[in-house]
Amino acid sequence: MKIFVFSDLHCDVGRAKEICNFEADFFVLCGDASDVGDGLNEVGKVLSVLGKKLLVIPGNNESEKQMSAWCDEFGFTNFHKKVLKKGKYYFAGLGHSIFLPFSNPPNDLATPGEKSEDWFNNELKNFEGLKNLLLFCHQPPINTSLDLTSSGLHVGIKVVKNFILENKPKYFFSGHIHECAGNKEIISGVKCFSVGKKGVWINL
Repeated sequence: MKIFVFSDLHCDVGRAKEICNFEADFFVLCGDASDVGDGLNEVGKVLSVLGKKLLVIPGNNESEKQMSAWCDEFGFTNFHKKVLKKGKYYFAGLGHSIFLPFSNPPNDLATPGEKSEDWFNNELKNFEGLKNLLLFCHQPPINTSLDLTSSGLHVGIKVVKNFILENKPKYFFSGHIHECAGNKEIISGVKCFSVGKKGVWINL
């Protein structure tokens, strides 16, 4: 099973066209196809050739409702807050990010898909105990090479890190922090990737 995982297109139609030329059994978009909702239609038209092979979760730039409607319109598979069984593997998807510094506490500057750390903690409980798990998130774990900003701040969250440590999925993928794209790290034996628009290939 060959999988291409990517994130943070932010309306990059050119990169979307390149991805559509790849040969894969599944494609996974880990959020932020748009810029605060803008550009979804244009990107959706390009990616529509992938159909149900494209598994989608929202980033912080998309609301859950908006991403669900996008998947319905263009024929993608919405697996935000869901588990999909693919062969002997389980794919779990959880989109959105925590509140960004300029919108914390929540205010009018917040992007549509920002949540509290408690929200992430509650949602991740639904994925506990799954074997052969691949976890796809928009939000990275704290204090890793996946969450380090150009200003030197770690902006991931503890509950994602704890889930990795305690449940040990086979793979973990995130996006969100653009400057981390392409970084990879092994966390307590778990292969973890920050994917970005360049993306990563996985063979199962």
